Amino acid sequence: MRKISTLFYALLVCLLAFPFANEVLGQAGTIDESFVASKFNSHVRVIKVLSDGKIIVAGEFTSYNGKTVNRIARLNEDGSLDETFNPGGTGANSNIHAVEIQKDGKILIGGSFFSYNGEGTNRLARLNPDGTYDKTFNIGEGFNNIIYAIAIQEDTKIIVGGAFTVFNNSSINRVVRLTSTGAKDDTFVVGTGLNGEPRSIIIQPDQQILAAGLFSTYNGAAAQGVVRVNANGSKDNTFNSSTGTNGEVWDMALQSDGKIILGGAFTKYKSISKNYLVRINSDGTIDNNFAMGTGADEDIHSVTIQKDGKIIIGGEFNTFNKNLEKYLSRLNADGTDDPTFSLEIGPNLPVFATELDADSKILIGGYFLRYADLEHPHLVRLNGSLSPVANVLDAGFNKVFKLYPNPALTNITLELPESSEGAELKIISSSGALKKSIVLSDMMNTIDIKELEKGIYFYEVWSQEAKKINGKLIVQ
Repeated sequence: MRKISTLFYALLVCLLAFPFANEVLGQAGTIDESFVASKFNSHVRVIKVLSDGKIIVAGEFTSYNGKTVNRIARLNEDGSLDETFNPGGTGANSNIHAVEIQKDGKILIGGSFFSYNGEGTNRLARLNPDGTYDKTFNIGEGFNNIIYAIAIQEDTKIIVGGAFTVFNNSSINRVVRLTSTGAKDDTFVVGTGLNGEPRSIIIQPDQQILAAGLFSTYNGAAAQGVVRVNANGSKDNTFNSSTGTNGEVWDMALQSDGKIILGGAFTKYKSISKNYLVRINSDGTIDNNFAMGTGADEDIHSVTIQKDGKIIIGGEFNTFNKNLEKYLSRLNADGTDDPTFSLEIGPNLPVFATELDADSKILIGGYFLRYADLEHPHLVRLNGSLSPVANVLDAGFNKVFKLYPNPALTNITLELPESSEGAELKIISSSGALKKSIVLSDMMNTIDIKELEKGIYFYEVWSQEAKKINGKLIVQ
């Protein structure tokens, strides 16, 4: 389904044959060539895009493009290392698994480390916006085990989740709330807490707290893989997950309508087959309108929702809904496969982090060393969507050729420079059959394509001199 060469997704124009210069369209899933080829020396676990477009990357690495950056780095928008972000010393002395950005630009990091720049800080630290250690955040003796998840409330209090059972010499099982200064917030009462580690925590708009991971109880009550907690730490009993996932949830994403997408190592939710991915309603029940078919064949580690509702998933899987999609895929909002996402040759090893930048381009990080058979160790940025308008400038007359929308539903519009009136449009199926041919007598042409089935087509625009522009049209 996605096995057509990305070459055909570019709009190609021969300047000598037809009086237009070309602009190549970036198809979703292809490498964004404007992003510096990154070379981390080990795995990327977390990617966060800042409000200014810069990118925080964290994980297990100790260098980036040959420069020492211990487990955390900040990149400029083009992927180059931002050398104004300087930890000022040795950085984190072990892996970083979680990163969250405060409204004031300070950065919370959690993981397996127990020092930052030589300062003792067991598994949690706060950095200033320039990457230096923030000594005003005091967690005392800190945590006795790994932190996997951090979430920040509207009131600046901090929810922390992980494998720990002690915080600052006090027993607390795997989830705790801290004040903005790092002290334990005793108004958040979790009782016996979680009996296993949370991997993802989200604060809902109503300030209720979602936690997902590898656990089966919260404060002694059944909560299989996912739980919702009230602002005071009590379990929200309107959320029914007593027979939730039968395995670990690695990541979770919250939709704007309150529905929740879980990805992980499970194969069932409420005893119903849901292979490694499920969407649930805001009350914890299965959303039966999410048509993902047979799902994945291995773990899903990252779930990211685009502005248009499409869903990016990354992980260890080789197939999704029986389609060959190694380690990375994009689904439509209803769970069906997105055929506009090109993945002919994607990452060569698992993906553990996915994130969107302000332009909806897709950043992925993980174990991989190559993408599209090109060297991109552990991080790459991909184009997020086809350009809605294909612009081709007339080199001689400063004119514009446009075909839009693309993808299309029932109609397309073709704009031609005055000099190319009388051109002919041909639409050809992927098997080579001519599906539509029409003479373009106007500069602005609206063309009905309702008779075309959903799929990928080629288009050709022929001038009266038998010269050609060709490209690809996607019908949804």
